[in-house]
Amino acid sequence: MMLYLATHLSEYFRLRGILFHDRQLCAERHRKWTSLKHVRAYAARFLDRDAKRDFMTVHYDFVSDRLLSARSKEVLSGRAYLWKNILNGNVLGIELRRSTLTAIEGELVLNYKYNGRIIFMLTFSIVPGSYFDESTRQVIFVGGLQGRPACREDIRAASKLNREIDPATMLLVALKSIGIAWNIDMIVAISARHQISADAIENAEERFAIYDRFRIKSGATPHLGKVFKLSTRFQRGAQDPALGTHRSRTRRKRLAKDGLREDLAECVSRIFTNSEFPAAA
Repeated sequence: MMLYLATHLSEYFRLRGILFHDRQLCAERHRKWTSLKHVRAYAARFLDRDAKRDFMTVHYDFVSDRLLSARSKEVLSGRAYLWKNILNGNVLGIELRRSTLTAIEGELVLNYKYNGRIIFMLTFSIVPGSYFDESTRQVIFVGGLQGRPACREDIRAASKLNREIDPATMLLVALKSIGIAWNIDMIVAISARHQISADAIENAEERFAIYDRFRIKSGATPHLGKVFKLSTRFQRGAQDPALGTHRSRTRRKRLAKDGLREDLAECVSRIFTNSEFPAAA
């Protein structure tokens, strides 16, 4: 590691400079560790150190212009939700935070919360599109999508309350809304085989394969056997593939998802305007 840093000092200090620019981007106690993340396991199994360093540099360059407003800081600090809904006395919410529990998977995380408890997480970063044969300067890279341990019943309850729309789908809608707000057209999600967290989990590829199926069901297409690509643009109504095949139930879910998508997109856009947004519980 020391040899690598010695031969890449300019890139290393540039990344450290970005991280130290504003304490809100990266908590003080994590800055030194974060600036060295690219020399350890990070983001995807197939990335080399240079690619991982580029991922982090592009991410922090990009978000420094978008997450330093007072309102964005409220969201990142946990004082406000991206989206919140209270149903039958239960609170459903989506928050955007710096990643801690899933830090090796990316720099930001969308948490789906049920009565204040995180039950599902989507970890992502903003990375160079060129690494995935995209002509756009940036894409959203999803390094992880998973439910929290011992939350299966809460996930079912939250889905039932939310018109049978599950947390994973809601997080994907939130991520697309962020992409639209930030003018990013493409989401690139890691496949189960190359999930960086897989090294620490028994039978990880088999366990994570359900998320590959979810991505395909959501309209994503495999790319080079390593990732899945999905547009941030929404498919409305009957063209949306993520809601199943049963006609009457699917029609209701489509209408419900369209409404929730519009609500979520409006909530996300408010972060970058002077409008109000939902306070955290």
